[in-house]
Amino acid sequence: MPDIKLGSLFDGIGVFPLAASRCGIRPVWASEIEKAPISITKRHFPDMVHLGDITKVDGGKIPPVHIITFGSPCQNLSLIGNRSGLAGAKSSLFYQAFRIIQEMRDATDNLTSGHDDPKRRRCGRLFLYPKPSNKQNGGTYMEFFNQAIDILKILVMALGAGLAVWGVINLLEGYGSDNPAAKSQGIKQLMAGGGVVLIGLQLIPLLSGLFS
Repeated sequence: MPDIKLGSLFDGIGVFPLAASRCGIRPVWASEIEKAPISITKRHFPDMVHLGDITKVDGGKIPPVHIITFGSPCQNLSLIGNRSGLAGAKSSLFYQAFRIIQEMRDATDNLTSGHDDPKRRRCGRLFLYPKPSNKQNGGTYMEFFNQAIDILKILVMALGAGLAVWGVINLLEGYGSDNPAAKSQGIKQLMAGGGVVLIGLQLIPLLSGLFS
């Protein structure tokens, strides 16, 4: 299997890197500013580089990766927030992720070194692997497709689990401080997280039957 690398923005406790590592993907770096979540991520990935504040990260100067995951702050999008949307002070950090992705693409536009697989070929700004040959009954192709479905399933379930955990935390805080808004938000997040996990468990695997 090729050495596929991942970078995680707004990393939190490293849920995406953890899920990816179980699929053979190697987490290389993460961006997070809260000390407690960083300590948890370091426990799982002691060799992973921590970049700190996303606004100070230059995508053209950090190690290039194949996958970048991120879940930007949603406070300004929340019903219990000020609803200023992506123009809000926290939710506008969404655009920082796209800036870093673009900077990395620009920086690697003419590079072939620093990437591990000699079979990989350049195509515009993307690094692509040769398309798997469609052997008897789609052998190699279907194996590749099914592996991708498995990875997607794990990532979706990890996202749902993270959302549910966040909901439980908000729910406990709401009961602890007798805050009805926090209770309501916690219940919504818990239910949404459970729904996302259910999608990962039940619906995503059905994709593998599309070309069978």
